[in-house]
Amino acid sequence: AYLARRTLDYLMGYDISEFLWKKVSRLARGGRVQSPALRLIVEREKEIDKFVPIEFWILSLNACKSGECIDAELVSIDGEKVKNKNITNIENETRASELKKAIEESKTITIKSVKESERKLKPKSPFTTASLQQTAYSSLGFSVKQTSSVAQRLYQGVALDGDEVTGLISYMRTDSTNLSDECLKDINSFLDKNHPDLAYGEVRKYQKKIKNAQEAHEAIRPTQIDLTPDKIKGFLDDQEFKLYELIWKRTVASQMKDAVYNQVSMELELNNKYLFKYSGSYLKYYGFKKIYDLSDNSQKEDNKKILEKLKTNDVLDIKEVKTEQKFTQPPPRYNQASLIQALEELGIGRPSTYVTIISKILDSNYVDPEKSNFQPTALAKVVCDTLIKHFGNDLVDFEFTARLENYLDEIANGQKETLNCIKDTYEPFRANLENKLETVDISELRELKDLGIHPDTGRPVTVRLTKYGPTIQMGTREDEEKPKWAALTPELKKNIDSITMEHALELFELPKKIGEFESKDIRINIGPYGPYVNCDKTNVSVKDKNIFEINEKEAIELIIEKREIDANKEINIFEESGVKVLNGPYGPYVTDGKKNVRVPKDTDPKSLSEEVCLEMLKNAPKRRARFRRRKS
Repeated sequence: AYLARRTLDYLMGYDISEFLWKKVSRLARGGRVQSPALRLIVEREKEIDKFVPIEFWILSLNACKSGECIDAELVSIDGEKVKNKNITNIENETRASELKKAIEESKTITIKSVKESERKLKPKSPFTTASLQQTAYSSLGFSVKQTSSVAQRLYQGVALDGDEVTGLISYMRTDSTNLSDECLKDINSFLDKNHPDLAYGEVRKYQKKIKNAQEAHEAIRPTQIDLTPDKIKGFLDDQEFKLYELIWKRTVASQMKDAVYNQVSMELELNNKYLFKYSGSYLKYYGFKKIYDLSDNSQKEDNKKILEKLKTNDVLDIKEVKTEQKFTQPPPRYNQASLIQALEELGIGRPSTYVTIISKILDSNYVDPEKSNFQPTALAKVVCDTLIKHFGNDLVDFEFTARLENYLDEIANGQKETLNCIKDTYEPFRANLENKLETVDISELRELKDLGIHPDTGRPVTVRLTKYGPTIQMGTREDEEKPKWAALTPELKKNIDSITMEHALELFELPKKIGEFESKDIRINIGPYGPYVNCDKTNVSVKDKNIFEINEKEAIELIIEKREIDANKEINIFEESGVKVLNGPYGPYVTDGKKNVRVPKDTDPKSLSEEVCLEMLKNAPKRRARFRRRKS
């Protein structure tokens, strides 16, 4: 199964990347699991783009009795509901202000009813790979890769008190929630000794409801329950301790009693017309939360004090009536944790591959790796649309990918043959790919947006995808006059849909003169590395600024600052040969623009003559060729 997976990943990844390089961009690449993951990201972004927010207003009041206060929301007027699924029919500020004014005329409000009920909360199952990565991401702020790395160290173990290395957790690549009989026995022994009143008494078993779960290994758990986090804290670094504590607590809590909440729903009536509602809860019985609780219960403790004092028919003083503007929200973008959850639910990927999938997404040109959520680039959208159009029945089809994972599982169970799996999957895919390489038109794929006709030249202006990313083109290759190109600012690259003809006209003016300094023109422009200011031989990167808002004064300040930095960098320059002695991040070095040679530690770089520098460059060792394996 491993060989079949690796073979298909290599063949399909290499082939689809070849197609994307030739037809879309040299920056594009794809893969058997990476491409369906990208589809999830892009389709979520399309949902967000289509989303139209709806304005609504929330009306609430703060009411108190004997120093105990609650905030209640308006839910109905004259028996007619104003709130449905968290959205009110108070559609604008005028209507909200009218209601506020009417309610403020009253000074008190009466509690019409108080309903109490119990809600039991079961402990969560022991960790799988996916649930550990998701929980560590949300509660500890660990990236998926970071969680995998730290878990690996815990699995490999540490030396405790000079003894042999002890593995601290079980195998960390698993989709099972089961615990071994030995582990269950150890947990019950620990609870009987330390928390006898909180032990569940029976074995809690958890059913895994994830598509194609193999359950080849047990859940992620401590190897020894009696190694509590406090006992081994001194042997672990901060990250290791936090993750071990999370795993230990979740494992032990899985065999403890339910937590019990007391829920209170309170209706408050004003003038037999306006009905307000307050809902609150507090923890009545800790159960498993005595050990494992990631929530903040301080507010719930306050609720307990309030709710115990307020009863039906109590009259409360109205302290404040508030209105708040709200808008419905689009679905959230995926982050590392939620993307893994979505892949797991679809049966795509395996515990051993989640880190690789996320890493490939982050290392690609498809999302901004600096952001916590995945916002697809223009390239990502083009690649995704292209793959759906031409490979929608196999490579980026969620069901196809899940079926293949099931096929691979059957190989692992001895039910299917490796070679048959490879042939059945790859041969139809390759045949389709060869057909697409012949028939798909490049120009069909690379036009991102039609901006219209240039008002001065009469030529069409479009946003197109090139091998260097999105750019603006005036004219076509069929015209007698060659097309003219304009680079995009970083902001526009991130939001292709926002580009207008006005942006294009502005960008086609570059390079643009904005002033003079020392009798030399100052120009703004956009190059391969982004926007910059130029004056004579000085170029200053301005990636963090809006290039069109830079004036002459600001540009001169940037140029002077850059020259001061360069002056400290340059030790000596030999104009005739073009050789320079420079200060670098690793110390002084000699360069001719092609070769770099470090200056020996016992040599003063200022003392080097031009002849010595040329000799150093001549005798410089040849750089070893670096062979890079193509990534699929």
